[in-house]
Amino acid sequence: MKKGSIFEKQSITDIERAIEIFETKKKVYKKEDFESNIKRFDKGRFHLEFKGFIEKTYNQFYSK
Repeated sequence: MKKGSIFEKQSITDIERAIEIFETKKKVYKKEDFESNIKRFDKGRFHLEFKGFIEKTYNQFYSK
């Protein structure tokens, strides 16, 4: 599953290298791979996980 190109540092050189690899290798990227990855950043999922974190932390704090 390929979702993009990775580069080590946020430097001009590393970004240029990632772009060069992207353009020369002509990898096939599938729409489905991006869509499944995007779900990790879904607003509903964020709210559920954040609510769970708050409730867990609150309960741990007040159960002492």
